[in-house]
Amino acid sequence: MSPQQAVVRASAQLGRFYRPGLPGPTMQLESEDPELPAITIGLRKERRMFSRSWPLVIESHLAGPGPGEPLQLRYRRRPFRRPGGLEAVGTGPPAEAAEWARRFEEASLLEGASEMTSLQDLSVAWSPGDGRWDLRLQTLAGSMIGTAPGSSIAVPFEADDIRGLVRILRAFRRAVPTRP
Repeated sequence: MSPQQAVVRASAQLGRFYRPGLPGPTMQLESEDPELPAITIGLRKERRMFSRSWPLVIESHLAGPGPGEPLQLRYRRRPFRRPGGLEAVGTGPPAEAAEWARRFEEASLLEGASEMTSLQDLSVAWSPGDGRWDLRLQTLAGSMIGTAPGSSIAVPFEADDIRGLVRILRAFRRAVPTRP
């Protein structure tokens, strides 16, 4: 299994919600559902020594208003089955960060993240220079795992992973206000 084949397979599993784009190392997927933003999917080699994992990275970008300074919110899992939360990373006014975190939480982003079984990382970032919000998540669902040198398998999406991912993407679309 090559990385490109694994990306094509992952896009096919999302076919109920997205139309696949041209095959390649990354694929742009569009949805006919206005509640789902366009996404780009691709595999990223883990940087750990001797790792044979290629997690699936899903990204989406939406233009819209945001705070006056750059902002990054990162999903943090909590121990002992306590619900996770969004935490501001870096600098910026804490009040604005809390307001935007609340906006994404109220849109059900956390519920989607907790539903995914193999979510590794999730962040939402605002870039005032570009006027754009960026969602980035990394998961082992839809990934490629090496079993031996030169031998890899594609990890399928579980139903929970697809439901959680769609919920995250819909929450992202709801939480980012559109430009007037």
